[in-house]
Amino acid sequence: MKRLYTFALGLSVALVCASASVSADTQIPDSWFLNATSFNAPGTAQPISKPDFLASPDWIKRTDTCLTKRWPADGYAPNFYGVWSLLEYDTKHHIALARGYTDQCSLALFKAPPPGVKVADGDLSKYSSARGLHIGSPYSQVLALFGPPVKHGERFVTSYSAEVPAIAVSKERVQLDQRITLVIEHGFVSSVSVYIPTMALF
Repeated sequence: MKRLYTFALGLSVALVCASASVSADTQIPDSWFLNATSFNAPGTAQPISKPDFLASPDWIKRTDTCLTKRWPADGYAPNFYGVWSLLEYDTKHHIALARGYTDQCSLALFKAPPPGVKVADGDLSKYSSARGLHIGSPYSQVLALFGPPVKHGERFVTSYSAEVPAIAVSKERVQLDQRITLVIEHGFVSSVSVYIPTMALF
């Protein structure tokens, strides 16, 4: 009985250690994401008439609006900040593409140091929003697309709000709130994050 207990105890410890190892391999510090995107500190959003997207803009037909065709929502991508997962990291240009998916369809494209986890590698240098913003776009392009107020500084955050027409599960037409948060560094876009809460769909 003592030998069986010792074996069971050893097996339990091994399983806990293995679980911790898996978690360490797929977990990214929240600060890695928040420092790059300021997703949790967007400031006051300026209303704009036309939304922008990092995936399909068609929320009426729901055509891959959250990049679920290439990256299924139930995948095993490295995760962080609760419901966010890292979809791809461009090791050449140091650009990340991530998604927040529970009760929201949020996407972020941002400059960041290597995340320290295994993830798909791809060229994200030309990946752009529906209205043409990409990492490295000049601030003048932001102003041309979204308008004032004009901000200044080596690094600052600017955000915008819009409404997205969509169709709920009940077939009713609804308007979803959207927040676009941009980080500007040295006059160029270093992060684009788009937050769309989806509770109104259900």
